[in-house]
Amino acid sequence: MQDFLEKYGGKELDSSKLSDYEKWSLNFFSDKNEIQDSSFEITIQLDITKADQIYRSTYAQTPGASFTAYLIWNIFGTLNKHPYLNYRFLRGKWYSFENLPLFCLVAVEGERRFGEALVENVAHANWERFCFLYRKAIEEARNGQRSTVDEDVWRIAVVVGNLYHLNFTSLRRHKDNESMAKSYFYFGARNKASDGSLSMAFYTGFDHCTCDLFLLSKFHQDYLEKITMKSNF
Repeated sequence: MQDFLEKYGGKELDSSKLSDYEKWSLNFFSDKNEIQDSSFEITIQLDITKADQIYRSTYAQTPGASFTAYLIWNIFGTLNKHPYLNYRFLRGKWYSFENLPLFCLVAVEGERRFGEALVENVAHANWERFCFLYRKAIEEARNGQRSTVDEDVWRIAVVVGNLYHLNFTSLRRHKDNESMAKSYFYFGARNKASDGSLSMAFYTGFDHCTCDLFLLSKFHQDYLEKITMKSNF
């Protein structure tokens, strides 16, 4: 367990450094006698017009770059500003992590249907490094070069899905058998309006132990600010 924690920058939460609200929230929403399912999810329509323009003018020339990679990279940049979203509940204890991995399912042809892409050491990676690691993991998943992700790694990973073929307005995800307080994100199809503006559905799934709607609104605000920054290397 210690090697696992060191690899992903994990440490057991020190309750003496938590606010009174955090202490209450972590205990109350993880108590199955009080709350049966502490997960919650919301889908918003995200205006990505400016983000797309900035990506094309500033980031698109990097080898391995894609707009999806840009959107994912900025999720991690935003998570770094909201450390409580990097808490995980493992084996009956709360931990905080500073280097969470990225997990993506990659659609492939044939009987496999999906490949698993695990991208590590991306939480603080610059754009060039992120593109290299992300593209490498995606290609390995497509080619069947990566085995199934370890269960403990899956429990802490930030899950991101790109549902570019689905023009959804809301999404409900299957529920895990046990709460781990992990984060889920899904992008929907990109829609161009008659005025040239671009938008997409943006699904976020969190756990009420570590997040609430007020904090989620701040996360969305910071994320939108992040993807529309002119220079974010």
